[in-house]
Amino acid sequence: MKSQVARWGNSLAFRIPRQIVIQLGLKPHTTLLCSVEAGALVVRPVREVKEYSLEELLVGPLEVEDEVDWGKPEGKEAW
Repeated sequence: MKSQVARWGNSLAFRIPRQIVIQLGLKPHTTLLCSVEAGALVVRPVREVKEYSLEELLVGPLEVEDEVDWGKPEGKEAW
């Protein structure tokens, strides 16, 4: 699929073909990560990570791991 670069203010821009938009599930205001790899422009959507509230994090049982045995002191550690 071809797309043409055009001027957008002081920057350059290109349109993403509809088939790619549908395939990647892109929406307006999707954040994209742009990089150059082996001389090619690579554009990847940044998938949003859900942010939890304190109340959401505190719901349910807390998982407490067992104490870790790090062995005997090797230096001047205070036990």
